[in-house]
Amino acid sequence: MPHLPQASRRWCASLALCAALFVGASAQAAPVVRDVFFDGSGDLVFNAGTGAWLGTLNESPFPVVSTPLSLFSQVSFAFDTPTEFSGNFEFTSSDFSSTMFGSLSGDLLSGNFADGGQLGIEYLILGGTGDFNRASGFGLSLLDFDPVVSGFSAYREAGVMAFTVPEPATLPLLLAGLLGVAALRARSRSIN
Repeated sequence: MPHLPQASRRWCASLALCAALFVGASAQAAPVVRDVFFDGSGDLVFNAGTGAWLGTLNESPFPVVSTPLSLFSQVSFAFDTPTEFSGNFEFTSSDFSSTMFGSLSGDLLSGNFADGGQLGIEYLILGGTGDFNRASGFGLSLLDFDPVVSGFSAYREAGVMAFTVPEPATLPLLLAGLLGVAALRARSRSIN
């Protein structure tokens, strides 16, 4: 078998190193999956075909989790029909370092908006920042609200969210490997 020139051997070695780094990074690319049972409370307001609520969501202690989520909840919506609504949500971590956002839709399941009732809500998680960077998933909840007094109503919410967050270290690891290969090639060229 003929010997390859030194430059070709270096190129082959670099290619093999890149392939190994890519395979290693791909093996660690499994997303972080979270199933979160939560409850929350806050204030709800209705105004001429639109509404909003501000409050908190806290991960339930069952099943046991080492670091339960505690989020601030901000939702705005519009009524599509007298009993159906759709809108947007943003859940922000209590230290304000991470945000999850998306769209929601729901129905008035019982009661009415003046006297209190229950909403069924479907959340569609479309993205996020910080620990929730590129999150995707869904959530379902029931929101019970009290009669409206002076435009506001207290509410309580309980539900579940299931979402994934891509492994944050995969891309930086791959880029670091490629930069290392480039540095090795530049170094070997400067020696020759």
